[in-house]
Amino acid sequence: MGRVVGRRDMQGTSEKTGKRGTRGLGQIKAAVMHYAHTQLPDVLFAKGHSTYLARHRMEAILLRTRMVAGAFSILTVLWIALDAITLPWPAWGWLAGIRLVASALFALVALPSRREWTLNGTLVLLALILAIPLSFFLASQFLFQGIELQGLALINARLYDALPFIVLAGLSVYPLVVSEGLLFALAVLGLAALG
Repeated sequence: MGRVVGRRDMQGTSEKTGKRGTRGLGQIKAAVMHYAHTQLPDVLFAKGHSTYLARHRMEAILLRTRMVAGAFSILTVLWIALDAITLPWPAWGWLAGIRLVASALFALVALPSRREWTLNGTLVLLALILAIPLSFFLASQFLFQGIELQGLALINARLYDALPFIVLAGLSVYPLVVSEGLLFALAVLGLAALG
């Protein structure tokens, strides 16, 4: 038959569990403190990274920047048709001009160069391709002032309004440390506040 567990047995088990729980919390605290001292600085700042990690991050940022720039050099020109169909003439004409310049800039970034890149150089390149959609955002804010937009034109204008948030979401594909990500995010949010 089954054993009847008495109050004394249960009390002993609960004391053991309590000691184990306290020890478990101590281990978690020690692990968090160890992480904070050894790993957290590498997540926050790039300064202490090994040469291999720094080079790998730089190459990944450069490759992704070029791929995104190549795709957007084509998509930016194609969007002119949508602007022409949905927006009134003077507005879409100005945006088309901005888009052609932006497409050329995207294409220049996408082309491989013989230059030896540094991490700071790749971050500047990343900043450039992030600034291009933000220029559309600021231009659209200026161009759409005082224009009554309806239907598809209003939807298209709302897409321009969403560009800062799309840029912020796009930052997630880059292996940035927290300080770099915050710097880019604050710059984007600052420009969005201007619009």
